[in-house]
Amino acid sequence: MLGLVFFGLIFLTAIIPFSSYSQSLFNTEDFFIKTSPESPGPDTEVAAEVVSFNFDVNRAYITWILNGKTGLKGKGEKILKFSTGQAGKSTTLQAFVSTEDGAQLQKTLTFSNAEVDLLWEAQTLTPVWYQGKALATLGSKIRISAFPRFFNASPENLVYQWKKNYQPLVSSSGLGKRTLE
Repeated sequence: MLGLVFFGLIFLTAIIPFSSYSQSLFNTEDFFIKTSPESPGPDTEVAAEVVSFNFDVNRAYITWILNGKTGLKGKGEKILKFSTGQAGKSTTLQAFVSTEDGAQLQKTLTFSNAEVDLLWEAQTLTPVWYQGKALATLGSKIRISAFPRFFNASPENLVYQWKKNYQPLVSSSGLGKRTLE
Protein backbone atom coordinates (compact mmCIF):
# COMPACT_ATOMS: atom_id res chain seq x y z
CA MET A 1 0.00 0.00 0.00
CA LEU A 2 2.80 2.40 0.92
CA GLY A 3 4.51 1.58 -2.38
CA LEU A 4 1.32 2.43 -4.29
CA VAL A 5 0.98 5.82 -2.52
CA PHE A 6 4.67 6.55 -3.12
CA PHE A 7 4.29 5.61 -6.81
CA GLY A 8 1.21 7.88 -7.03
CA LEU A 9 3.14 10.86 -5.59
CA ILE A 10 6.03 10.34 -8.00
CA PHE A 11 3.60 9.96 -10.91
CA LEU A 12 1.72 13.18 -9.97
CA THR A 13 4.96 15.09 -9.48
CA ALA A 14 6.16 14.00 -12.90
CA ILE A 15 2.89 14.98 -14.63
CA ILE A 16 2.27 18.40 -13.03
CA PRO A 17 5.26 20.21 -14.62
CA PHE A 18 4.36 18.90 -18.07
CA SER A 19 0.76 19.96 -17.59
CA SER A 20 1.66 23.57 -16.76
CA TYR A 21 4.20 23.62 -19.60
CA SER A 22 1.59 22.55 -22.13
CA GLN A 23 -0.77 25.29 -20.94
CA SER A 24 1.85 27.99 -21.44
CA LEU A 25 2.80 26.45 -24.78
CA PHE A 26 -0.72 26.97 -26.16
CA ASN A 27 -1.47 30.27 -24.37
CA THR A 28 -1.24 32.65 -27.32
CA GLU A 29 -2.54 36.16 -27.82
CA ASP A 30 -6.28 36.55 -28.24
CA PHE A 31 -5.92 37.96 -31.75
CA PHE A 32 -3.51 39.75 -34.03
CA ILE A 33 -3.77 42.12 -36.96
CA LYS A 34 -2.32 40.80 -40.20
CA THR A 35 -1.39 43.45 -42.76
CA SER A 36 -0.73 43.14 -46.45
CA PRO A 37 1.84 44.32 -47.31
CA GLU A 38 3.50 43.33 -44.06
CA SER A 39 5.66 46.47 -43.80
CA PRO A 40 3.95 49.18 -45.84
CA GLY A 41 5.71 52.37 -46.81
CA PRO A 42 4.29 55.87 -47.20
CA ASP A 43 1.23 56.36 -49.43
CA THR A 44 0.65 52.60 -49.64
CA GLU A 45 -2.67 50.77 -49.91
CA VAL A 46 -2.95 48.35 -46.97
CA ALA A 47 -5.41 45.58 -46.10
CA ALA A 48 -5.57 44.87 -42.35
CA GLU A 49 -7.30 41.74 -41.07
CA VAL A 50 -8.22 40.56 -37.57
CA VAL A 51 -7.05 36.96 -37.16
CA SER A 52 -7.71 34.72 -34.15
CA PHE A 53 -7.45 31.08 -33.27
CA ASN A 54 -9.23 31.60 -29.93
CA PHE A 55 -12.63 32.93 -31.05
CA ASP A 56 -14.78 33.15 -34.18
CA VAL A 57 -13.84 36.43 -35.85
CA ASN A 58 -16.86 36.23 -38.17
CA ARG A 59 -19.21 36.43 -35.17
CA ALA A 60 -17.29 39.10 -33.26
CA TYR A 61 -18.23 42.79 -33.32
CA ILE A 62 -15.20 44.69 -34.63
CA THR A 63 -14.59 48.44 -34.62
CA TRP A 64 -11.70 49.81 -36.67
CA ILE A 65 -10.26 53.22 -35.79
CA LEU A 66 -7.79 54.88 -38.15
CA ASN A 67 -5.92 57.93 -36.81
CA GLY A 68 -8.62 58.53 -34.18
CA LYS A 69 -11.59 58.25 -36.56
CA THR A 70 -13.94 55.28 -36.83
CA GLY A 71 -13.33 53.60 -40.16
CA LEU A 72 -15.54 50.52 -40.13
CA LYS A 73 -17.60 48.70 -37.52
CA GLY A 74 -19.94 45.77 -37.36
CA LYS A 75 -20.27 42.06 -36.84
CA GLY A 76 -17.64 40.15 -38.78
CA GLU A 77 -16.02 43.31 -40.22
CA LYS A 78 -12.61 41.68 -40.01
CA ILE A 79 -10.91 43.44 -42.95
CA LEU A 80 -10.18 47.16 -43.31
CA LYS A 81 -8.56 48.66 -46.39
CA PHE A 82 -6.82 52.01 -46.01
CA SER A 83 -3.89 54.06 -47.25
CA THR A 84 -0.90 55.01 -45.12
CA GLY A 85 -0.01 58.68 -44.92
CA GLN A 86 2.76 60.57 -46.61
CA ALA A 87 6.41 60.22 -45.62
CA GLY A 88 7.11 61.83 -42.28
CA LYS A 89 3.64 61.22 -40.82
CA SER A 90 2.66 58.21 -38.73
CA THR A 91 -0.53 56.20 -39.18
CA THR A 92 -2.25 54.60 -36.16
CA LEU A 93 -4.68 51.71 -36.58
CA GLN A 94 -6.75 50.28 -33.72
CA ALA A 95 -9.04 47.27 -33.67
CA PHE A 96 -11.57 46.86 -30.85
CA VAL A 97 -13.14 43.41 -30.71
CA SER A 98 -16.15 42.20 -28.72
CA THR A 99 -16.35 38.42 -28.86
CA GLU A 100 -19.54 36.37 -28.64
CA ASP A 101 -18.79 35.48 -25.02
CA GLY A 102 -18.43 39.18 -24.08
CA ALA A 103 -14.65 39.56 -23.98
CA GLN A 104 -13.44 43.07 -24.87
CA LEU A 105 -10.12 43.02 -26.75
CA GLN A 106 -7.99 45.72 -28.37
CA LYS A 107 -4.83 45.97 -30.49
CA THR A 108 -2.98 49.00 -31.89
CA LEU A 109 -0.56 49.20 -34.81
CA THR A 110 1.47 52.28 -35.66
CA PHE A 111 3.06 52.68 -39.07
CA SER A 112 5.98 55.10 -39.16
CA ASN A 113 5.82 56.27 -42.72
CA ALA A 114 9.46 56.69 -43.58
CA GLU A 115 11.52 56.36 -46.71
CA VAL A 116 15.21 56.17 -47.37
CA ASP A 117 16.63 57.26 -50.69
CA LEU A 118 19.98 55.73 -51.60
CA LEU A 119 22.10 57.67 -54.06
CA TRP A 120 25.27 56.22 -55.51
CA GLU A 121 28.14 57.65 -57.47
CA ALA A 122 31.05 55.86 -59.04
CA GLN A 123 34.53 57.10 -58.22
CA THR A 124 35.56 57.00 -61.88
CA LEU A 125 36.53 59.49 -64.55
CA THR A 126 34.58 60.39 -67.66
CA PRO A 127 35.63 62.24 -70.81
CA VAL A 128 34.85 65.96 -70.85
CA TRP A 129 32.34 65.51 -73.70
CA TYR A 130 30.40 62.73 -71.84
CA GLN A 131 27.17 64.18 -70.41
CA GLY A 132 25.88 61.16 -68.51
CA LYS A 133 26.52 59.86 -65.01
CA ALA A 134 29.91 58.29 -64.36
CA LEU A 135 29.26 54.55 -64.27
CA ALA A 136 30.98 51.96 -62.14
CA THR A 137 33.63 49.86 -63.83
CA LEU A 138 35.29 46.64 -62.75
CA GLY A 139 37.30 47.40 -59.62
CA SER A 140 36.09 50.99 -59.22
CA LYS A 141 34.93 52.36 -55.88
CA ILE A 142 31.35 53.46 -55.30
CA ARG A 143 30.09 55.99 -52.76
CA ILE A 144 26.56 55.38 -51.42
CA SER A 145 24.70 58.00 -49.40
CA ALA A 146 21.45 57.49 -47.48
CA PHE A 147 18.87 60.27 -47.37
CA PRO A 148 16.17 59.23 -44.86
CA ARG A 149 12.80 60.95 -44.66
CA PHE A 150 11.42 60.46 -41.15
CA PHE A 151 9.22 62.47 -38.87
CA ASN A 152 11.02 64.30 -36.05
CA ALA A 153 14.38 62.69 -36.80
CA SER A 154 17.54 64.36 -37.96
CA PRO A 155 19.69 62.22 -40.31
CA GLU A 156 22.71 62.97 -38.13
CA ASN A 157 20.96 61.43 -35.09
CA LEU A 158 20.25 58.10 -36.78
CA VAL A 159 22.35 54.95 -36.56
CA TYR A 160 23.24 53.49 -39.96
CA GLN A 161 24.10 49.82 -40.43
CA TRP A 162 25.83 49.09 -43.72
CA LYS A 163 26.39 45.59 -45.11
CA LYS A 164 28.24 44.15 -48.08
CA ASN A 165 27.28 40.65 -49.26
CA TYR A 166 25.16 40.31 -46.07
CA GLN A 167 28.24 40.95 -43.89
CA PRO A 168 28.19 44.00 -41.57
CA LEU A 169 30.66 46.78 -42.29
CA VAL A 170 31.29 47.72 -38.67
CA SER A 171 33.78 50.54 -39.25
CA SER A 172 31.48 52.23 -41.79
CA SER A 173 28.35 51.88 -39.62
CA GLY A 174 27.26 53.95 -36.65
CA LEU A 175 25.69 57.19 -35.49
CA GLY A 176 25.44 59.71 -38.32
CA LYS A 177 27.44 57.57 -40.77
CA ARG A 178 25.08 57.95 -43.70
CA THR A 179 27.72 57.65 -46.43
CA LEU A 180 29.48 54.43 -47.38
CA GLU A 181 32.71 54.66 -49.35
